[in-house]
Amino acid sequence: MLIQLVLSIVVTGGMLTMTGDVLPCFDASVMTLPEDTCCIITVPITLDVASNHGVIVAAETEEHSNQNYALSLVDNLLQKPAVDELVQSKAVLVDGRTLLDTGIIAVRGKAWLDLVTLACSSREMISDLIRSRKEVLYGWY
Repeated sequence: MLIQLVLSIVVTGGMLTMTGDVLPCFDASVMTLPEDTCCIITVPITLDVASNHGVIVAAETEEHSNQNYALSLVDNLLQKPAVDELVQSKAVLVDGRTLLDTGIIAVRGKAWLDLVTLACSSREMISDLIRSRKEVLYGWY
């Protein structure tokens, strides 16, 4: 049902990215994407599986939630963490699982416009970044 996720981006405007090693094994038809922000799609997984993947540490204060999903700020991103690092980083959920970084990122609404504005107003910086093959993190607050 990933096609429904893609269609929601196409209809409302925005961007959906998936890293090359993503295999989405969840029902995307029940997902609700926030309107004016960027979000990383996560899936709860067991700690033994988490040790081989990226893990998102969500802020303790949820912005929005219901029985099917929660929208939270990201406190940290851990790469192939050991169990003790998961515990120390407060990445373990109440049910004993943690949040897998699926590598799927959606950008919609105002966040999409901000991203396009940045790209158009900073062409030299973007070109330098592409040439350098380095990563950069921009935050919208």
